[in-house]
Amino acid sequence: MNAANPPIIVVGMHRSGTSMVTRALDAFGVFLGARKEINHEALFFLRLNEWLLEQVGASWDRPALAAELLDVPAVRGIAVDALRGFVTSPRAVRYLGLARYMRCRGLARMTEPWGFKDPRATLTLPLWLDLFPEARVVFVHRHGVDVAHSLVTRMERQLEATRRRLAEHGRLPERVARVGARIADSVRFRSLDAAFALWEEYAAFAVRNLDAIPGDRLFTVGYEALLAEPRRGVEALASFVGVDPAPAVVDRLCDGVDATRAFAWRSDPRLVAFAESVGGSAAMRQLGYDAVAPEEPAVAIAHGRE
Repeated sequence: MNAANPPIIVVGMHRSGTSMVTRALDAFGVFLGARKEINHEALFFLRLNEWLLEQVGASWDRPALAAELLDVPAVRGIAVDALRGFVTSPRAVRYLGLARYMRCRGLARMTEPWGFKDPRATLTLPLWLDLFPEARVVFVHRHGVDVAHSLVTRMERQLEATRRRLAEHGRLPERVARVGARIADSVRFRSLDAAFALWEEYAAFAVRNLDAIPGDRLFTVGYEALLAEPRRGVEALASFVGVDPAPAVVDRLCDGVDATRAFAWRSDPRLVAFAESVGGSAAMRQLGYDAVAPEEPAVAIAHGRE
């Protein structure tokens, strides 16, 4: 699909810092959707990615079957044709908003910088690149132990909130009781091992799906590097997407960055032991975390692959 200005697609595992990067793009003036959910994901593209995964029985927390979208030519072709229909139809008003839709009548005529962030696109990215071959991709990654711990903690908090609601009111919240909703975002994360396994699956999809992207259209950044050198990261990201933010915008994005969130697992003996047990995994090696010395946070801000 020919587009006057191809999109910027932000991918990476959930809880890896994709929202932090997307907030920076938003501050730069990149249009990221008229309707977004709490994690800065455009609902239009989020729903399309969910729809894609559902076609092969996959989901964000059970991604393995997503490979069938990519590896079965007939399925892949139909999926891309369906996406083309969605993004060229009046349904695109859900992303563009009425005023933008009336101006450009579709995504193909967007002239301002635009894009979307969705961790699910880590799994479906080749389909979007079939549709938008010149798209630029921002890949954000974070140490797998911190991601796993964050997922386990979030599930525990969500389950506790649901239990508390039942104890206080004798019923589930309406949003949970709806057909298709969940007691928690996912109940897969019963342990660090289970959560880390999902991080490994996303890492494998990322390594595979990013491999064919030319270096000038791929920006790779480690969450830890953004925290260690926020100004360098913000300025490099702005250069990649072709914008020149005001110094005040850069200052605002850098202010308040908490560098201690990088490699947070190092402050917890239980997580340190877990990190040692998984340190030799293929995903840790492929993303460069097996070589990170305790006193030296990895700096990974680069156009193309590291």
